[in-house]
Amino acid sequence: MATGLRKKFASHAAIVIPVIFEKFKEKKPTLREPLVECIDVVAQTIPFDNMADDLTAALGKPNPSIKAQTDLFLYRSLKNFTAATAPKKTLKQIAPLIVKHTGESDPEVREASYQALGALMKAVGEKAALVFISEIAEDKIKMGKITEYRDKAAAEAAAAEAAKAAESAPAQQSSSAAADDDEVSSAPPSAREAVKEPEIDPWDMHDPVDVLTKLPANFYEQLESKKWLGSKEALQAFIDIAQANPKFCPKANYGEIVAVAKKLLEKDANINVAAAAARCITAMATGLRKKFASHAAIVIPVIFEKFKEKKPTLREPLVECIDAVAQTIPFDNILTAALGKPNPSIKAQTDLFLYRSLKNFTDRCHGSQEDPEANRTFDCEAHGRIGP
Repeated sequence: MATGLRKKFASHAAIVIPVIFEKFKEKKPTLREPLVECIDVVAQTIPFDNMADDLTAALGKPNPSIKAQTDLFLYRSLKNFTAATAPKKTLKQIAPLIVKHTGESDPEVREASYQALGALMKAVGEKAALVFISEIAEDKIKMGKITEYRDKAAAEAAAAEAAKAAESAPAQQSSSAAADDDEVSSAPPSAREAVKEPEIDPWDMHDPVDVLTKLPANFYEQLESKKWLGSKEALQAFIDIAQANPKFCPKANYGEIVAVAKKLLEKDANINVAAAAARCITAMATGLRKKFASHAAIVIPVIFEKFKEKKPTLREPLVECIDAVAQTIPFDNILTAALGKPNPSIKAQTDLFLYRSLKNFTDRCHGSQEDPEANRTFDCEAHGRIGP
């Protein structure tokens, strides 16, 4: 029925999926093999996210056979997703349960969980996958298994795509013979230029968190303490919270912390406090991204000015800070603050910042064809020919 009706079977899928998963407790091949075929076909009739609750329930079952077969189903399904199509919401919901399976006493469950996580990694990319599997990321044996299955999943998905392309090639070639002007579009996919799928941004995998609610009760008092150690400890507390919660809730008001961190970076004579203030600003820019744009204008001139300090203790946090802040606003908004400083160290660090930024631009980013002066300016900056 699912094969014959395809998407028209969707209205019936919800009542049969839980039953299929439950019947996986039966180990006899006589039943298991038809169940595997059944769940694979039924899953094709509905959006994958519609199965989130059923998958969560199945993965949480005490029966080892149900756990293992659910993980194997996930391997077969997830290997066909890409970063653009991966069911992110469902993955966030079920990933902790799959990770938990890697510690099960049953070897079949453990092995199946490695396969499921390998397919997940293939779908979303390694960096994004590490958000889900952070608690086992340091386990070399488990990670070795997962990456092995990631490679296997990628190879199988590529083979399936090639087979599909081969099947469609004769029809495409026939179409090409009938219409010469369609020659390029009807060529088999294997003849087209391969385009690498972009990986999912790990930041997108995190839930937004209001980090202000996690600050110590005396945070603001310590932040503006007259003792340098108090200010440094408050800044470090914020940095630690930010590292544990990389994606900030954009609705919270970070203006006060930005203002104090900017003041400490600009005015505090203690280099350790200034360095911590720079890292604090970096954390906010990284956690808020484009939502940090409203604060960028007040911190960028201070960051460039502080580049006159040559000590690595401060310079390295400043480099990270300006790079993070620059990602939150249009590049043109930075140039006025960046150019024209008399200090040699500021000049050098500004040029290095421009190098790191401009190397990622394409011709399309350098300026419009209608504005040749903008193009000339960007090209000169990229080659280090602009100076005060």
